[in-house]
Amino acid sequence: MQGYAYVRVFYPELYALLKEHGHLRKGLETNFKNTYVREMLIQEISAAYLNRLETLTDERSLFAELLRGWKTDSITEIISFFWTQRKAELKEETRTQILEFWRFCYERIRGHKDENAEVLADLNLLTVFLTRITSENENWLLQSAPYVEEYGHSQFFVEYLRRLVSENSKAVADVYLRMLSRTVPRFKEEDIRAIVEKLYQASLKREANDICNRYGEDAALNGYPDFLRNLYERYNQ
Repeated sequence: MQGYAYVRVFYPELYALLKEHGHLRKGLETNFKNTYVREMLIQEISAAYLNRLETLTDERSLFAELLRGWKTDSITEIISFFWTQRKAELKEETRTQILEFWRFCYERIRGHKDENAEVLADLNLLTVFLTRITSENENWLLQSAPYVEEYGHSQFFVEYLRRLVSENSKAVADVYLRMLSRTVPRFKEEDIRAIVEKLYQASLKREANDICNRYGEDAALNGYPDFLRNLYERYNQ
């Protein structure tokens, strides 16, 4: 099983045989000295989900079994694997499957946010798979955004929001302000400035001012440069 875990190519036929004969489930239940083995098995099962060999809810699905068990390390490993696919040429149906997983997590976490802070932090990374922000997507983002700095993911999150802000200005503004309720990310400044300026240009002056003021307060409190001040002054003359 350790040898199988180190094979970095997904073979559907081999996967199906190992699952059929119970080896994958036994692997998940085994306490290997090498913890890497379990991580790789979770990635293999996640790959099977993306290849439609596993589902979110079927009783015989190993992927669904991982979700039912809801162990933080398992869920974050799934998210991490999905995120590694961000530069691949994904089919639309594969992107949709990743977002369906996010929907499942959103429903599972509702009412239990603080105890799922690590999962929520990682879920922000899946923003890279959004091509637009629907009202449903916005709810997911509003749930996860405050936790983005649990693992220092704000750099990526802000980058992804910058990509979305032109067509989804109000949603990005609301999500950004929700993020600022718990953390004030400062990297990368050029992405942050680009988002705020796009909000001003979209006639979302109140939201843009609120963001600038939050950064100004944080700068005064911690002795940081107020890198949004000149932008605020330009649009508030």
